[in-house]
Amino acid sequence: MNIFKAACKILLNNKMYFLMYVVFLGAIGVFVATGNTQGATSDEFVQNRADVAVIDRDGGTLASGVTEAMASNATMVEVADTERSLQDAVAQGMVDCLIIVPEGYGEAFVEAVRAGDEPPCVQTVASFDNMAGFEVENQLQMYLSCVAARTALSGEETAQEALSEAATAALDDMAEQTTASYAIEEGKASPLPDDFLLYNRWSVYPIVCAIGVLVTVTLAGFNRTDVRRRNLSAPVSGLSLSLGLSLASVVCMLITWVWFAGLGLVAFGGSLEGTDTWRVALCLVDLFAYALFALAFGFLLAQLGASVAVANSAANIVGLVLSFLGGAWIDIRLMGQTLETVGHFTPSYWHGQALVSIAQADGATWDALAPAIADMGIVFLFAAALFAVALVVGRVRLGNAGTKERASSDKSTPKEASVA
Repeated sequence: MNIFKAACKILLNNKMYFLMYVVFLGAIGVFVATGNTQGATSDEFVQNRADVAVIDRDGGTLASGVTEAMASNATMVEVADTERSLQDAVAQGMVDCLIIVPEGYGEAFVEAVRAGDEPPCVQTVASFDNMAGFEVENQLQMYLSCVAARTALSGEETAQEALSEAATAALDDMAEQTTASYAIEEGKASPLPDDFLLYNRWSVYPIVCAIGVLVTVTLAGFNRTDVRRRNLSAPVSGLSLSLGLSLASVVCMLITWVWFAGLGLVAFGGSLEGTDTWRVALCLVDLFAYALFALAFGFLLAQLGASVAVANSAANIVGLVLSFLGGAWIDIRLMGQTLETVGHFTPSYWHGQALVSIAQADGATWDALAPAIADMGIVFLFAAALFAVALVVGRVRLGNAGTKERASSDKSTPKEASVA
C-alpha cells in the first residue's frame, strides 16, 4: 500500500501532463470531430463547385463542348494563355484544375476514334492541395469517353459534322440525372453519428501520449538506482512492489479512459440521441481495449529505461503514426494498398474497424456483433503481446544490471586484498 501511495503521489506531482495530454488534447479532439462533421447531417445536398480554367488552343467544336461540360458543375475562371499566367494560376490557387486543349485536337480525336486507337489526351494540371481538381479530371474523362462512343457510332459524315453531333449528344448524356430517395423506418435507432465516431478514432493519439508518458514517469521514479537499492534493502517483497506499481499504472489508465469516454458522451450527447445504448457501450469498451494497449506501451517505455524527454517524443510520434494508420485523419483506403496492409499490423486500425462494425451491426445479437468483438479482441491481443515484450525486456535489463554489479564487485575485491 505504501508503494501504491508513493506512485500516486508521483502522478499527482505531474499535473502538467494530465492537463496537456488528457484535458487539452481531449478538448482538441472534440473540436476536430465537431469541425470536420458540421453540416454532415443536413437534409440538403450542397455541391462543392471547383474553380476550372479551360485554355482553348483548338477553337473547334470539341473544345467548346469541354468548356460547356465543365461549366455545368464548376466555376469557370478566365486565365491568360501565357506561360507565366498558367503557372501562377495553379501555384497561387486561382484554379483547382487547369485544362489545355491543344491545337488540332478535334481532328486528331476523330481520326483516332475511327481508327480504333486510344483518343489523344487533354493536358490537365490539378491543384495538389485540393481533391476537387481530381474530380474535375474524372468528369473530363467521362465527357471525352461519351464523345468517343458517339463518334464511333457516327456514319460517313465529315469529321467536323460527326464531332459536332457527338459533342452535343455527349452533353445531353452528361446532363442526365438519377433521382434517389431514402426512408427511415419508424422505431429504429439511428446509426452512430459521424462526429462521435471521429472523436473515438482521433482519441487514439492523446490516449497513447497521456498513458504512455504518465506510466513512464511513474515507473521511472522507482527505477532510479538509489531508489531501487533502498527498496531491495527494505522489508518489502518484490510481489508487493510490482503490485503497487501495477495498481498505480492501472489507476492512471482508468482516469484517462474515464475522462475521454465521459467527454465524448457529454460533448456529443445531442448527436447520440436516439442511438442504441449497446452501440455506445461497445464503443466505450473498444476505447478501453485501446487504453490497455497504451498502458502496455507505457510499461514498455519504462522497462526500456526511457527518460521523460524520450517518453514524450516516443509517445507523440507513435501516437500520431497510429492515429494516421487508424483513419483518424483520412480514410486509410484512399492512401493505397501498401499503407492499408501496414495498418493491419497496428491496434489503431482494428480499433477503427471495430467502430465501423459496431455502427453497421443490425442488432444486439451474437452474429451481428461477432465482427466487432473479433476486432476488439485483436486490440486486446496487441496489448497482451506488447506487455509480454515489456516483461522480457525488463527481465533482460535486470539480468544485465546484475551482471555489471557482480563484475564491478569482482574488480574491487583484489584491490581491497592488496591493500590489506
